[in-house]
Amino acid sequence: MIAIEETSGVWMVKFGATWCSPCKLMAKTIASILPDFTSINYQDVDTDDEPELSKQYKIKSVPTVIFFKDGKETDRVSGSIRAEALRAKIREVLDAA
Repeated sequence: MIAIEETSGVWMVKFGATWCSPCKLMAKTIASILPDFTSINYQDVDTDDEPELSKQYKIKSVPTVIFFKDGKETDRVSGSIRAEALRAKIREVLDAA
């Protein structure tokens, strides 16, 4: 796992769990659209494997996607969302970067 607070650039970090059906759906959505956004970095975090990191970022439900710019949280989305909504959110985050 990367040290998020030490990163530069824009990162999208998905917090999920292997037992979570909406997380699996969100992972497929992310995989389908991520190639369209070459300027964003991506990390997947399993909340069961990384409980301290999940606690640090106050993950209350999965999936949760947090966007970071230069190590600082800029936005977050909780729950599984459709590809077009995620695309719009990524564009919004990149435009603000």
